[in-house]
Amino acid sequence: MEHSTMELKDISAVMMQMYKGTEATIAKSFGGKADYSDPTFKMMVMSGADAPLRAAVLSSCGMFPANLAEGMLAIANGHPLQGIKKMVKK
Repeated sequence: MEHSTMELKDISAVMMQMYKGTEATIAKSFGGKADYSDPTFKMMVMSGADAPLRAAVLSSCGMFPANLAEGMLAIANGHPLQGIKKMVKK
């Protein structure tokens, strides 16, 4: 839970999707388009994607629960069944 989406996106398709989701969520505030030439957009994406997963859980106000983060991390580490089990568990 100490690693960030940014660190894991190049080795895991699950974390790449999470990165793209972070990017898309932030892009909504910028007219729906990812614009890396805008320094504010770039800073927001980098700070969101470079935060540890535990920080994403804490700052999400319950929208990104710990069991989901732990499950995604297990899948990223090559343990899909364990990850699904964690995601389903409340």
